[in-house]
Amino acid sequence: MNVLIMGPTGTGKTKLIRNYALKQLKANEFDKKFFNMTGECSASTLKSFVERKLIRMRKQQIMRPKGTSIHLFFVDDLNMCRADKWNIKSTHELMRQWFDHEGWYDLRYHEFTKVKNVQFCANVSLPDESLHSENHLQERFMWHWALVTFVNRNEEHLTEIYKHILGWIIGAWPEDVRGASTTVQITNATLEFYKYFKKNIP
Repeated sequence: MNVLIMGPTGTGKTKLIRNYALKQLKANEFDKKFFNMTGECSASTLKSFVERKLIRMRKQQIMRPKGTSIHLFFVDDLNMCRADKWNIKSTHELMRQWFDHEGWYDLRYHEFTKVKNVQFCANVSLPDESLHSENHLQERFMWHWALVTFVNRNEEHLTEIYKHILGWIIGAWPEDVRGASTTVQITNATLEFYKYFKKNIP
């Protein structure tokens, strides 16, 4: 299963993926690779990155990882790559070819190559609904993924989270320094700054 994590910026998508990959997945079953998508990435960039981690079985026209492990590729900011003048993102089309046919065309040998024992996990900031937006994701690409969605935390959630974190830090201070309401006051002041900057700075 290929998983796409969607959510607003700052909700911990990348941190979740990295923590899960590094701490939960067994090293003898999964070989993890991280790929940061940028505006300059193309299909050939992504294809070269994936193929460098695989071995080629020339007679069978197959590429796969060494041994029996699965190569799990984590793609950060999947929708950062630029679309061409036809509003097509070549990196997405390459991945869609793999989703549909378990491989892609090798331009050096002019033949179709199967890519085995590979999975993808990616994250994106919430895409714009406009068809002509830079970060729009095509439906023909989206339906291949199992979607996990993050949502923004409301003020009550943020207050509870940071109040507990701050309370744990301030708990080590002397009683006469921390005071009875220091945690609440600092938390509320921080949230006021956050709301001001979120509202007034584009």
